[in-house]
Amino acid sequence: MDFLKRPDDVVYSLCDYHPWRGGFNPKTDRNSRLIMDLKSSSYSYASSHFSKILSERLKSYEFPDGILQVAIVPSSQSNKVGLGLVKLVSELTHPGIVYNKDFLVRYKTVSKSHISGDRSLEKHLDSINNQAFFNLHAPFLIIDDVVTSESSLRACQQILKSAGAEHVVMLAIGCTK
Repeated sequence: MDFLKRPDDVVYSLCDYHPWRGGFNPKTDRNSRLIMDLKSSSYSYASSHFSKILSERLKSYEFPDGILQVAIVPSSQSNKVGLGLVKLVSELTHPGIVYNKDFLVRYKTVSKSHISGDRSLEKHLDSINNQAFFNLHAPFLIIDDVVTSESSLRACQQILKSAGAEHVVMLAIGCTK
């Protein structure tokens, strides 16, 4: 799957995510448990696992100017990014990866979507901004751990495009099923 050459209005994912749903879901599989580990202090193995998968998908792609800029969807808490995703990005093996925590920054804490139920695009647009310079012509890859409604990824894409980015691809590690 060469998702970086496809339209950037699609949210891509590495695997399905079957949430635990309060204590039991017979479809919860290894990848789903590893995605939960990405969100916890036990992220080391999970970040390496998903980094290898993503590195494999990126290895045949030649980035314009040799650069792929990577941004991570910020946590619901202000000025926080999931450490599991930061480690995942740091382990990507392609030499052209450029990550900056300030590409996307949540400057105002918002309620967690899975608790409040508020999955609106506006919630994210009103609390995230771009605080770093970037190459306007090099593609961006935005990474989130789990996608359910796509609103956080779409808001982040809109923020980067409003700042001048030309090609912004959205990727979730897991897509909620």
